[in-house]
Amino acid sequence: MTIMKQIYISCSFSMQHELREAINTIKKAVTVADCTPFVFIEQYTFEVSQEKEMMQRALRDIDESCCLLAETTDKGIGIGIEAGYAKAQGKPIIYLRQAEVSHSTTMSGLADYHVLYRDTKDLSEQLSGVLLQVKWDVELREYVISLLIAKQATFTKEVLEYLKRYKTKGGKQHRAEEILTAIKTQYVLISEWSDKVDDILDMVTGFCSPEWKVWE
Repeated sequence: MTIMKQIYISCSFSMQHELREAINTIKKAVTVADCTPFVFIEQYTFEVSQEKEMMQRALRDIDESCCLLAETTDKGIGIGIEAGYAKAQGKPIIYLRQAEVSHSTTMSGLADYHVLYRDTKDLSEQLSGVLLQVKWDVELREYVISLLIAKQATFTKEVLEYLKRYKTKGGKQHRAEEILTAIKTQYVLISEWSDKVDDILDMVTGFCSPEWKVWE
């Protein structure tokens, strides 16, 4: 199952020239991961009076992305808004910054993955590993949502085997729990979905008999 396509890269407009080498490294890592890097500030030019059009376009592009990568070496309100919007949709957030710059508590608290890099080589190595983890997370989310849409049972041997494969590939228990909880929160008004997600959560958290557990 291959689902990951576009990754939205949010970064500072005012420091885009200083961050050019880092952004190019990020784009290369995303491409190697078989995804399309989408750097918003490279795609469009807006007049000062077009702020509403700019944000509407940004939100649509995030809608079309599977993940958001926030380069926050230079903090920006826009980066936080974009990341918050993506997080509300249950999309993974990757927080990146140069190791020596000031920490962003807001972005760090929002993010699912953190990359604090010393140089572009370090950035490339760390990000490549994170993107592999994100791939498993995106696939898990899409798999679960497809079951819910199809109104299929979720406490089944098929789902158990999928979760075991997720674990074998490198998927983490805490991430699976976070992804499932985010789906429940996002679709809280669909009560029958909540019960089905709870069934999968039972297998992930071990709140079930031993033969249904994925992690010990």
